[in-house]
Amino acid sequence: MGIILKQTIKSSVFSYLGIAVGFVTAVLLLPNLQSAAQIGLTRTLMAYATIFVQFSSLGYNSAVIRFYPYFKESPQKQRAFLGFSSLVLLVGTALFLLIMVFGQGHILAQIQENAQHESTNAKTEMAMLQSYFWLMIPLVFFQLFFNFFDNYCRAMYDSVTGVFLKEFSQKFFILLAILGFWLGWYGFEGFLYAWTLAIMLPLMLIMATLWANGHLTWSFDISSILADKPLLKQMASFAFFSILTGLSTNLIAQIDQIMVTNYKLLSAAGIYGTCMLFGEVIQKPASSIVRIANSLIVEAFKENNLEIIADIYRKSCLNLLIFGTLVYVGIVANLDTLLSFMKPEFATGRYVIIIIGVGRLIDMATGVNGSILNSSKFYKYDTAFFVLLIGLVYGFNVWLIPPYGINGAALAATLSYAFFNIFRSAFVYFAFGLQPFTWRNFAVIALGLSVYGLSCLLPKFDYLILGKALPDLLLRSVFITFLYVTLLLLLNISPEI
Repeated sequence: MGIILKQTIKSSVFSYLGIAVGFVTAVLLLPNLQSAAQIGLTRTLMAYATIFVQFSSLGYNSAVIRFYPYFKESPQKQRAFLGFSSLVLLVGTALFLLIMVFGQGHILAQIQENAQHESTNAKTEMAMLQSYFWLMIPLVFFQLFFNFFDNYCRAMYDSVTGVFLKEFSQKFFILLAILGFWLGWYGFEGFLYAWTLAIMLPLMLIMATLWANGHLTWSFDISSILADKPLLKQMASFAFFSILTGLSTNLIAQIDQIMVTNYKLLSAAGIYGTCMLFGEVIQKPASSIVRIANSLIVEAFKENNLEIIADIYRKSCLNLLIFGTLVYVGIVANLDTLLSFMKPEFATGRYVIIIIGVGRLIDMATGVNGSILNSSKFYKYDTAFFVLLIGLVYGFNVWLIPPYGINGAALAATLSYAFFNIFRSAFVYFAFGLQPFTWRNFAVIALGLSVYGLSCLLPKFDYLILGKALPDLLLRSVFITFLYVTLLLLLNISPEI
């Protein structure tokens, strides 16, 4: 657990620095500088791009972490690894371009048909979407190759570089793009190009980092890899199921954003996407732990060491729940203040934040159950769970979005997280006998509820000279953090904390 703790701490520092930058961007600047429809455009483009990135990877990016140890066993295969990988990803890119050429019109026509009566500005919002839909091409290409090189770093037990570039540097570049828009250096179209460039830069930086460390050496002599038929067969099988699993994962994460656009168009999508950022804040520690835990779980399975896996599983469930609960309580207790930083129209997303936060907590409370399944011989069953869940997610959204709008989308996402993690945790228990929950997990939930209740008893700190919003946010957050952490340590709920 030592390497996980060290890299999780480093990754979490960069993640939360990125969150600080993202808070300035998404809460203080964008909702006050751009319309909800303009924000909805970038969120929708990114949602579609995320799904197409997974499709274009052909499942190979997921296979990198699992099979890279086998490439390291042969100097010839290791030298050819980057060349072979590049060819695979270029094939995936070509397939994506074909979809863009022949499928773009159908996607846009479907959105227009579903949402034409939902907004007085429907024609304007559809024109925006049609004009800039092509930006998905650079968004997909650069994110596809960044994800590969990030996984390449993770396979070498470096999970920090990718987090720094993706979670902090990229958000800083986006902040610079927004500042240029704010200062009047360019209009909204110029902002879109600057925003796209900000998303492209991390690929260039991670490649420069790998080159500086001597890990960026290409060889297109891939004969040694092609000659290893058993390895190729295993990789192809794993990649195929990873396509389904990855598409399912990204559909679950993005389908609500896409379907809000489909049914309610860009303004609703902008409000929903902004409120969804609060859920991402809650879940940040999970991504840091999962990134490094994946590689260690793969090695543990290779050595058939279930004791290590059980230890990682148990500690991840507890400690992720601890971090997630603290952040969720802080957000809900300060919700009025946080919403006051934005235009009044964004206040309609209040219940989105509350509901989606519950879903993120459920996901964190079940730890690395997905990493265990994907790293084991049962990875195909995890794919089946994902495919089944797509139907549930789609059904929930079709059922709940038309009558309840963005609140229905949030509820659909939370129900999806709940069902999905119940399925996976139950399978891990029956397949491996691993059950990570103890009294400590339930004590964390009770602790969070108690601290939230006590925070509600505090008066509003609106009499200070600094203004109404910021002092109350800071003082209430300090109270919640101090009380939560103090009780956590006194009760000795987690030795790792």
